[in-house]
Amino acid sequence: MAEAATIEKPKVFEPVDPPFVRRFERPDVDRHAAWFVPRLLLSYPHLTERSVMTWLLNIMNSNECMFLYQDHAIALAQVVSHTIRPEAIVEEVFVWCEDPADKDQQADAAYFYDHFVEWAKRKGIPTVTVEELSDVPHEIIKDKLGKRLFERKTIYARVS
Repeated sequence: MAEAATIEKPKVFEPVDPPFVRRFERPDVDRHAAWFVPRLLLSYPHLTERSVMTWLLNIMNSNECMFLYQDHAIALAQVVSHTIRPEAIVEEVFVWCEDPADKDQQADAAYFYDHFVEWAKRKGIPTVTVEELSDVPHEIIKDKLGKRLFERKTIYARVS
């Protein structure tokens, strides 16, 4: 008796919908503050809870900052310019997940980098610095951007 041949169905590519991303707004503070304000205070110990809230309210509507929101992640980038340099850069301040070890949250948070790059293009800015304070691993950022990432060494002296 002949064995029935098994026919494998070809794998169908199912596109994954990108996560919902929008600008961070005042109501989002109430939703996310419980997990990100303590993290801000750890990363920037010179701040107080009150100064964090004042700072957040000031940057939300700034054209020099892109503060973004997802259900389980937030991201902030800012335009930085120096008076002597001919062009500004977009600099990541942070990309944080509610659970930094959650691979799904990391994958969703990687979409923030698309928004940073598009924002930089609209502003005519050729450089976006990444991985300043990011929960998204280097390889995921690299794959998401589809670009080679360059490294710049910073040498500094601590004065105090």
